[in-house]
Amino acid sequence: MKRIVLHAGLPKTGTTSTQEFLARETEALAAHGILFPVPRADLRERGRAQGIGIGWHSALTRLVSQKPGALAPGEWEAWTDEFARFAADPSLHTLMLSQEGMLLNRKASGVRLLVDALPAGQRDVVLVLRPALGWLTSLWEQLVRGGDPVRPADFSRAHAYLNGGFARSIQTILQQVPDARLRLFSFETLAAGEGLLVNFARAIGLPEDVIARAAVAPRVNSGLPQDMVAALLACNRAGIDQPAFVAIRGALARAARRRKGRLPRASIFPEALTRAILDRYEADRRILRDHFGIDLPAEAPPPGDALALTPDDWQRLRAEAAPFLSATAQAAWNRVSS
Repeated sequence: MKRIVLHAGLPKTGTTSTQEFLARETEALAAHGILFPVPRADLRERGRAQGIGIGWHSALTRLVSQKPGALAPGEWEAWTDEFARFAADPSLHTLMLSQEGMLLNRKASGVRLLVDALPAGQRDVVLVLRPALGWLTSLWEQLVRGGDPVRPADFSRAHAYLNGGFARSIQTILQQVPDARLRLFSFETLAAGEGLLVNFARAIGLPEDVIARAAVAPRVNSGLPQDMVAALLACNRAGIDQPAFVAIRGALARAARRRKGRLPRASIFPEALTRAILDRYEADRRILRDHFGIDLPAEAPPPGDALALTPDDWQRLRAEAAPFLSATAQAAWNRVSS
């Protein structure tokens, strides 16, 4: 029987790095009977040139978010043609799809449209989970780095998580993918030892010659330390224009690469919201352990306030960013950081 692997989330568990790695290995995977469709190579190359790891996967992203009107002409048909090729080719035994929005997608019709288009076969839903507070913090930081000034207290994903947690989302996706076999992994477990890509590739049964290249695959996302994310939020709130914001973000990213180590993570959410997230996660841990047999690590409230930058913090950040800023961006940065 043919096998279909749906890597459905979570976001911020190495999904972009995984997708980029699989996209680079399409020929090697196909030689082993594994199809990882990349029907829009032009989008992939454009995204890679712009430093956007998921540009090549945009059709699937917009589909499961129920934005089919945003698809380019023929884009979805290119995917369904790949599905048909998989069904017809006896040398192909595994179809792999990776789209991290499937688990938490609030518009089930998008996932159903994808599932209904898939060929027959054993369906495996693969999920990588991580402690909720750290995961939500990473999601919020990604928004800020992209220029969205949403306050942590108003972060919609945090409030959506409180409505049912991971357990409810898992039940929903299993309803959307009937007869699926669920495979759950802990992000912390996969990230240990030989590293996330190697352990994930081995867990889903990729061939060893492909796994060997996972050990040296470049990272897609580098992130920023929390003090730099807090500084970007301050830029947003100060109304810095987009060109200056992009320049400051780039300067901080370059400065971050020069740092030796990272500052300890601290809390970004208000105390009551932090406690509610931790309580919801503890309930999740019990449900997932009792019903799905996976042990996720406990999570404690982090110390301090990540968004409270002291004068010494600002002085350090000014000194780190200054070598990488133009005069115009420096003037905007000075208005915020002084």
